[in-house]
Amino acid sequence: LLTEGDATRAVLVVTLAVTAHNADQLSWQVAAACGMLLIAIVVERRIRVAWSTALLGRNLPDSLRDLSDVIPRGLLPIMNGLVIIISFLLILGGARPMILLALAGLVLVGALQVTVRALRRQTEIERGELRLQAALGGYRPKFVVYFASTVGANYQVGMWLPYFVRIGRPFIIVTRTAPMLSQISTLCEELGVKAPLIYRRTLRSIEEIIVDSMTTAFYVNNAARNTHLVERRELTHVWLNHGDSEKPACFNPVHAIYDLIFAAGQAGIDRYARHGVHIPAEKFKIVGRPQVELITAAHGPIGKIEQPTVLYAPTWQGPFADSRVYSLPVGRQIVEQLLAHGARVIFRAHPFNYRYPDAEKMIEDIGAVLDADREVSGREHLWGPAAEQEMSVEDCFNASDAMVSDVSAVVSDYLHSGKPFAMVSVGRTPEQLLVDAPAARAAYVVQDDLSNLVEVCDDLLGADPLASVRNETKIYYLGDFPDENYADGFLSAAREVIDAGRRTPAALEAQS
Repeated sequence: LLTEGDATRAVLVVTLAVTAHNADQLSWQVAAACGMLLIAIVVERRIRVAWSTALLGRNLPDSLRDLSDVIPRGLLPIMNGLVIIISFLLILGGARPMILLALAGLVLVGALQVTVRALRRQTEIERGELRLQAALGGYRPKFVVYFASTVGANYQVGMWLPYFVRIGRPFIIVTRTAPMLSQISTLCEELGVKAPLIYRRTLRSIEEIIVDSMTTAFYVNNAARNTHLVERRELTHVWLNHGDSEKPACFNPVHAIYDLIFAAGQAGIDRYARHGVHIPAEKFKIVGRPQVELITAAHGPIGKIEQPTVLYAPTWQGPFADSRVYSLPVGRQIVEQLLAHGARVIFRAHPFNYRYPDAEKMIEDIGAVLDADREVSGREHLWGPAAEQEMSVEDCFNASDAMVSDVSAVVSDYLHSGKPFAMVSVGRTPEQLLVDAPAARAAYVVQDDLSNLVEVCDDLLGADPLASVRNETKIYYLGDFPDENYADGFLSAAREVIDAGRRTPAALEAQS
């Protein structure tokens, strides 16, 4: 309440004056100090109003100008609250009133400085909006990466960002929420990417980022507000997604609204038809999945590795009961069996599972098992920040000799390594898993009740009888592109679409 409650602090300032009066210390200095503290509290409301003006974006110098941050605005109410507390102590201790006046003066100066900066920021944003289209016209972006979701920017945009840069055409990134703007901005700083980031809060404001040079829009998330940009029919709208798996997000009927669907391999095309989603064949283009170029191939048969490293990478629980294909509830038993087979374990939990207290408890439980085994066996297991933040998913793939997962995008990515993997058949029979997820034909399938877990671990870490099947499945899921320049499949396809120019009225009429 001291830091956030304006009314609470105002009452305390009045109480401070009464306390000084009762202690016969109410001098003009104390009265002036109380007045300064009250003024500082009042201007905080104006600061919040000014700061509520929507951010415009980052990295577009001709439109966006940074302002120096001498005193962080969040520090202001904290300073005010602390000075009120200190003032009570000074009054009760009989200190000189000039000390109180000096402290209150510092708070007021800070408040005025932040107020001026807030008003300048508000004005600068309003002027930036007026300069935005001209600045974009000068920058001449060829494509836009549109992110309308409220979560997931770090990994969904992050996995594609290096490849957007490698396309070699100027582009912008548009978000629909300020937190995602901040998240992507941090991501760009970490990766050294200077692409302009623009926040568009309203549907109408999207019009201001469309310039004549722009030909294409890319989408990596199934956000409902994607339709706000898809309405611009002169652009070519390309669906990329943020993974390739057998989940409903990868065969959503809504994808028909896009002009093109970039599929990693034929599996990505067949998946729609297999689930009764009919999309014209001409909308699909097999481009590979460029992210897997970072995945190194197996060095040799796993049976010859004395102490294999196994990655356990379950997917997230999903928002709905009918989409829960995650194996985390039986994850402890899986990990314990891997340990019993002498494996070192890398446990990488899906970031979305941390939204759910039950799932978070399961993650901690598995981590405790690994920590306990490390103390006894000396095996350097990895989990938590070591596997989820300090290592990328590709790092985890490369550090492992085999993997256990479920119906997840990591399965198709892991195919690129040629290493053996197992899939847990959650909520279905192994036969049904083969229908729902054809990648399972190259996997050692663990039954839902774990009744064959020991036998699966024997094959996974020993004879590996499915080695030849994995190569065929790899081509089916990831396309037939040479390993040495695998990402060129996507880069060439993207350039072809971007460089084709805008869709003409005649082409749109013919399509309709």
